[in-house]
Amino acid sequence: MAQEREWLWGVGLDVIATFCGTAGKQLLRYAAVTHNSKIYPLALLLTGIIDPVFDALAYAFAAASVVTACGGLVIVWNVILAPLTLDESLTRSRAAGAALIVFGTAGTGLFGDHSATDRSLDDYLALFGRSGALRYYVLLALTLAACAYAARTSRHRSFYMSVFAGILAGNTFTTKATVELLQCVYLSASASCAENPFATPWSAPLLLGTLVSSGGALLVLAFALQDSEALVAISVFEVPPRHPLLPPPLTLPSTPPLPPPLPS
Repeated sequence: MAQEREWLWGVGLDVIATFCGTAGKQLLRYAAVTHNSKIYPLALLLTGIIDPVFDALAYAFAAASVVTACGGLVIVWNVILAPLTLDESLTRSRAAGAALIVFGTAGTGLFGDHSATDRSLDDYLALFGRSGALRYYVLLALTLAACAYAARTSRHRSFYMSVFAGILAGNTFTTKATVELLQCVYLSASASCAENPFATPWSAPLLLGTLVSSGGALLVLAFALQDSEALVAISVFEVPPRHPLLPPPLTLPSTPPLPPPLPS
């Protein structure tokens, strides 16, 4: 029963992560508005360290579909805090858009898969290397390229930068894999860890993917917040779909049973 409710711990940890992340993002906007560069270290501490740490801990307790659905809480914190901290105007259309995002992400968390599947490094390699995943990588690259081009040529630069950052942040599927493998190694949480997965060269792409998706998203969002209000940029940042590769369980072929011994 306790294991069945572990995902609640993941939700609680992500509540803390989203609050700290929202505070950090709003500080990025405040630093841009006030031209006070001394605020950036605190903003990066909240958004680049505290938020990811609690988010990673949440992945250790809950499935990726649940943790990423909690990202809608960023909109809640943002709508509550931005009018108070940044003196931004919460119009009726902005409130309606924020509500749609929150209800959509909350619905994913409530009705999505709450189970977490232990996987080995070989399982993740099989999952990330299947044909559907490869097609998704191509689509992801083309989408990011289109957003980057639009950000350079359109007068709505901050909007496309926010979309670009949101897509990067929503595709941190390597984070879930890295956290599970760390948990497997250091906590002996899974029998699938026959050997240390980080002693192989395949661990490098997982760590690099986590760094690029999380760090890159934060960097691009910081540039977007220089020209756009937090109520707009952060809401747009939360809209892009979250990593679709992990929620479906990976089914591997089972080993066929040995034939019965011949009678003597």
